Formats: sequence, C-alpha cells, structure tokens
Amino acid sequence: MAQAQPIVDIDQLYALLSLHNHALLLPQGDIRTLESVLDISLSGQIANNVGWLPFEGDRWPVYGLDAGLNPCSKLPETQRLCVLLSIEGGYFGLLCQNSATLSGSAVRIRPLPTAMIKPGSPLRGLALYGDRVGLVSTAEALAIFLGVGVGLLSP
Repeated sequence: MAQAQPIVDIDQLYALLSLHNHALLLPQGDIRTLESVLDISLSGQIANNVGWLPFEGDRWPVYGLDAGLNPCSKLPETQRLCVLLSIEGGYFGLLCQNSATLSGSAVRIRPLPTAMIKPGSPLRGLALYGDRVGLVSTAEALAIFLGVGVGLLSP
C-alpha cells in the first residue's frame, strides 16, 4: 500500500497554539492579533463563548476549548492568551496557553487518519514538526465548529 504524500507548502507560515496538551496549527494569515485574557470582558456571554474582546471599535466573541477540544463556557485557568482570528465578516478569539510561529519548511502536514475523521470536526490534518505531532485546522473551520457565525457581533 502506498504511503500518503505529505501536504506541504514551504512558503506558508503556521501559528502553533498550545491548548492543554495539544498543539494546534493554523495558517499564520488567520491570526489578526494576540491579546491577554485580562482584556476580555466576561459579561454578555452567548452560547459556548467565554466573553468578548474589544478590537477595532467592536467587541468580538472569545471561545475556549477544554482538554478534549470541546467548547467550554468558562475561562480555563491555564489559558492566558487570546488569539484573535480573522474570518469573513469579522473576528473571534480563541484562548490558548501560548503561541509560536513555524515555517512551512519545518512542518509536514498529512491527512487525518480515517479513525480521526468526525462529522463537524474542525481538524483538517496532522502536522509533523521536529519530534512532535500537532493538529491542523483553519479559522473558518474553527468558526463553524464553535458556531461563531451565529451572534458574531455583540448584543
């Protein structure tokens, strides 16, 4: 059986987000800015969000993921950074422990194994970098998974 060829874009930069014990890679172009969780307003929550981040004269929903990568509605104590992600129509925040940048030449992205493909999952592939394995997604895939499009703008 032939081995799957890696999906490689050596010119691409990736944001490597630490979420609990997971590494999540997103295209660097999906990242608008990084902010402290201290900047998040915890009032006026909507389904699955932990609060709002003011940015460019508006407030954008912020989401957290638990250790199982499921949406959570409480601010996880270990996640002190908010990555503001760009999507069509605006932004949304995702909490993480820290963020780093990886060059596409340092990453080998492979398709998800069949056993990891779940309906509605935001995961798009596995990333091999150094001696580690990460999960690959995009801002748009995460937005759909988290239901960001519904109620994107603050009330």
